[in-house]
Amino acid sequence: MIIPTLAILAFKEALHDKVMSLIAVFAALMLAVSLGFGDLTLGAERKIAMDFGLGVIHALLVMLAVFQGSRLISRDLEQRIAYTLLSKPIHRSQLLIGKYLGACMAFWLLLAAMSTVFYALIILTSGRFDPIFLGALLLIGLEAMVVMAVTVLFTTMTAPLLSLLYALGLFVIGHNAEMIRRFGEQSGALGTAFSRLVYYGLPNLETFDIKNQVVYGGTLPLGEWVWAVAYGICVTVALIALATLAFDRKELP
Repeated sequence: MIIPTLAILAFKEALHDKVMSLIAVFAALMLAVSLGFGDLTLGAERKIAMDFGLGVIHALLVMLAVFQGSRLISRDLEQRIAYTLLSKPIHRSQLLIGKYLGACMAFWLLLAAMSTVFYALIILTSGRFDPIFLGALLLIGLEAMVVMAVTVLFTTMTAPLLSLLYALGLFVIGHNAEMIRRFGEQSGALGTAFSRLVYYGLPNLETFDIKNQVVYGGTLPLGEWVWAVAYGICVTVALIALATLAFDRKELP
């Protein structure tokens, strides 16, 4: 029961941090954009609203994942809360996993709230509920979990600011892994080896991006979606396992 208790505490802490303000920002952006669609045709209006809405949800969740991940453990260490918890029969791995799961619960609550606003706008512009976007929204949430797991891993090995920068760099690389691989294969043996190391060794975040298929293709690629869900779960588990190992060996100040 230690991990669920820590997760609930972390969830409540996250709710008092940035969740409500991000919901307000998202709602304001969506309303501002929807007000500018008056002169567009129904089809164009709907596609722009969908594309923009999914993009805003993606950007806000990734931003929150990086900032929350970089402070998940370091903030408790700075405030001496972690030392109080670890003085009890609580293992370091339990603390890290509990904090991570609590932050993920806050992510999914935020995603549910933003998705509600997103669907409200879609219904206003098209007059119908289209469940196809739920698949894209789920993958956005999974990507945020992977990004935060990466940030937490970096945090166990370096300073919070550096972990934030490293996570942002990996986010950029993760969305350009295919381009890096293709470019490396045209740069000789060394370039090919390096690009394949990046492609197969780092999380390929482009796996979670099916926004274009959903918005402009009108279809949910079920095979790609199932693979992305399985891939996201496996990568997240592996990253958190590495983070717990690093945190167990970390020398606390």
